[in-house]
Amino acid sequence: MRYVRDYAVTDGAEVNHVSITPVYAMGDYSRLPALAKQLVDQKVRIILAGNERSLIAAKDTGADIPIVVVACDPLEKLLGSLARPGGNATGISCVSADLIGKRFDHLKAIIPNLKRVALLFNPQDISDIELREAAKAGNSLGIAITQISVTSADDFNAGFDKMASANCEALYVSLSAFTNFHAKRLSELALQRRLSLISSGPEFPEAGALMSYGFRRI
Repeated sequence: MRYVRDYAVTDGAEVNHVSITPVYAMGDYSRLPALAKQLVDQKVRIILAGNERSLIAAKDTGADIPIVVVACDPLEKLLGSLARPGGNATGISCVSADLIGKRFDHLKAIIPNLKRVALLFNPQDISDIELREAAKAGNSLGIAITQISVTSADDFNAGFDKMASANCEALYVSLSAFTNFHAKRLSELALQRRLSLISSGPEFPEAGALMSYGFRRI
């Protein structure tokens, strides 16, 4: 798809045309390198990456096209420093991992005798900080964490079966483009399995999950 829109410069004397070319991986990270190369081949002036994996794909093309990323964790690993990013990429972060403790506090308030929480994540995501912070929050509250690794929607049913076998009482969904893309399906499964689901993005409660705690969408 290709969209064109007009905008006026500040003095109002000139109108420039901006061509925006959106490309979508549809939750399949394996498509990202080809999509990034497609944008480079089209000689775009700027690449906007919607998450960490998209940023990596854009950087791996080797092109010197400026990249702007909107991501959550951990930008420092990818950019070098938020204050002084190196290379051709910069961006903003929603610092999701810093709020994991608060999410577990909310779960504990709702389920006072909570003992075990499933943590669903895609290992293809950059999730080491989130996993580490979740383990720390679980230890401080006396909650055991059962990690559930999924790489496609085909893994969801087996993943929820593992949660049942581990006697999980609630579900924490790691934030990523992949989980957000499947928010409706994951929320439906959590309801069917009677699991209280919490995440950081508004997509999940909008899809029927219990709650989220995180950045506010503008």
